[in-house]
Amino acid sequence: MLFGVAMLVTGHNAGATPASQGQVLPISVTVDVDTTVGPQHVVFSGWMQIETGEPRVESGVQVIDLQVTKLHLIGASQIGRLNVALQDALTSRGEVRAQQADAQFPASSFIDLYPQIDAPDSPIGALVFHNDVALHLVPWSGGREASIAAWPPMGAEYRLQLPSPTGDGPSCVPFVQQGGQPYDLGLCVADVRLDIPPALPAFSVGRNGPSRLHPADLLGVDPPSVDDPGQAPFVRLPCASLGLTATGCDDGSDGTQDSIVGLSFGRDMMGQGPPAVRFSVAPGAQGQPGTAIRQQHDCPPSQPGVAPEAESDVFSSVLDGTDELLFDGNGPIGTCPIAFPIGLIEAATARDRVDALEMHDASVVDTNGDGVPDQPAYFTLDAESPSLGALGFSAGDILTTVDGNAPALFASAAQLGLQPGDEIEAFCLQEDGDRTYGARDVIYFALTPRSPSLVAVGAGPGDVLSPGSPPQLVVRGSSLGLAATDALGALSCETALPPAGARGDANCDGVVNEIDAQLVLQYEARLSSGLPCADRADTNGDGLANSIDAMLILQLEVGLIDRLP
Repeated sequence: MLFGVAMLVTGHNAGATPASQGQVLPISVTVDVDTTVGPQHVVFSGWMQIETGEPRVESGVQVIDLQVTKLHLIGASQIGRLNVALQDALTSRGEVRAQQADAQFPASSFIDLYPQIDAPDSPIGALVFHNDVALHLVPWSGGREASIAAWPPMGAEYRLQLPSPTGDGPSCVPFVQQGGQPYDLGLCVADVRLDIPPALPAFSVGRNGPSRLHPADLLGVDPPSVDDPGQAPFVRLPCASLGLTATGCDDGSDGTQDSIVGLSFGRDMMGQGPPAVRFSVAPGAQGQPGTAIRQQHDCPPSQPGVAPEAESDVFSSVLDGTDELLFDGNGPIGTCPIAFPIGLIEAATARDRVDALEMHDASVVDTNGDGVPDQPAYFTLDAESPSLGALGFSAGDILTTVDGNAPALFASAAQLGLQPGDEIEAFCLQEDGDRTYGARDVIYFALTPRSPSLVAVGAGPGDVLSPGSPPQLVVRGSSLGLAATDALGALSCETALPPAGARGDANCDGVVNEIDAQLVLQYEARLSSGLPCADRADTNGDGLANSIDAMLILQLEVGLIDRLP
């Protein structure tokens, strides 16, 4: 049995010592269970709540006790719908135990889980079953038990550890009916995998998706409260709370709805390290060969490209021409590569698409959890949004709202150097705190394919630009693993991007020197698989990054030339 559970914490920084309070953790669960009629596969989604105790010292190291206080999962199986909650009789507990005396992390950890599973629609009547032996889950990596680096353990994997790992004990954990009697089905859990997503994103979806989600609602994978019985995605900031018009926030039956296509909470580029972005792609994106985008586009493998999935997913890149799958629209279904699911539909003929993305949870702007942002949220609307005409804005303007008020103009298309008819498809924003666009604010953006400025600056809809007259090219889409005709769907910037115009800066550190030349030579010799800023390594514009570019970089550094060709 594979029991993939993902745990995230709203409002807590990874690496911080857990406080003594309840934490709502989104969960995705995949189950392979042994039965007398053969193995079964079930996919669950939902959440659990964990209480974390105050740190205590035991044997010279810090220990934090955990208790799972609520569990809500829903899945579908061959015997019908399955509902999962906690048992009343047995308490689900765990711990985080430091591995050294002077720091909380790295730490060992475990969770002993006692779920109760209800099958109300079984062909043989309502069934209820539970485990008397704990599902003992421990962090897992590389085929062995591992440590965690933070709580919540973002991106980690937990796995079932059976009572006797030597092979002379039980090979699974049985699930029994009330009174401890086994079912004729012989339900037994042989393996459990607990996969933890890397972040809590806020996002919106495009128009007319099969899930029927409103394209101007901001969604999340965690519920607004523990009283919410639903499944991801959850509406965290509804259209109306962003101050949009009644027409734009309607049910779409008359064909008029607002659609948020760019999103930021003003806190982009706060990370450290090399340039890194998170993004989605527009429908039809293929990606370069070998990229995660191409893998998703070509899935299922038996019929590549017949049911492309890429627009429902979120990817990450360090601008080296490659990318990774960060979130998957529908999660562990079929044979496609998977990541933590965000609850979208990826059918063969119709797919939801991620249309706007912010890697911070909505709680950073909705601090009291009432569904209305009490801190500024920034967004753009597509050209068909009725609120643009009602409010007098354009699809090239970045808007802001707070406290449910009507959106105000944060940065106009003209201030960004855009032409009439330009449409912002995605953007990143680091806002300096004064809520007014100025020189200390950092903005990067991508434009829709029909935007006239793309031709003016020699850019494409997959390229990232910065404000200017005209806008400046910052990152080519090829650095993200996009094919030449691909367009970005959404963008969130983890760190600062390389300054515009820094040709030769192959490692994106803001300077052009012998280190860049060395990296280019290593890349040409296939000693490395990519370059952090592959598009900048091609200094002479011949489409290659090779020893000629390395020579030009060295000549520039020692003063033999005063500029690159």
